Amino acid sequence: MGRDLAGQIDKIIYDDPKIALTPPLVPGAIGVLDFVSKNRPHFLISRRQPPFMIPVKLLRRHGLWPKYFNEKNSFFVVTKEDKDEKAIELGINLYIDDQPSVLEKMPSVPNRFLLDLLGAYKDDIYYRKISSWSDFFKYI
Repeated sequence: MGRDLAGQIDKIIYDDPKIALTPPLVPGAIGVLDFVSKNRPHFLISRRQPPFMIPVKLLRRHGLWPKYFNEKNSFFVVTKEDKDEKAIELGINLYIDDQPSVLEKMPSVPNRFLLDLLGAYKDDIYYRKISSWSDFFKYI
């Protein structure tokens, strides 16, 4: 698929509230978030921007905002590279994303995990690949 078509699909998936607010919560996420929120500092760094703030609406829908994520630990940036800059500023040493292209742009983070729920990506030697939140739990 070409970049133009991929960009159009991304815009629908992430920016159209009728679509973007429908995904279910990934099984196991609450258990990991409960543990992490009680034992470690944690942050959300998202490339989704105002004015739509769909990520916040989706987090609210699932009861994650403000319980786990809020104005103090959530940051919205413009580019993938901005995620790395924010990670440096926050002193992040472990990061999870579902896109290898994001993890590639975060060289400052020593422990990068690719969350691949559907097994869509080939094994990647640069990142630990996890297939579920339960799978990730053994690393924290």
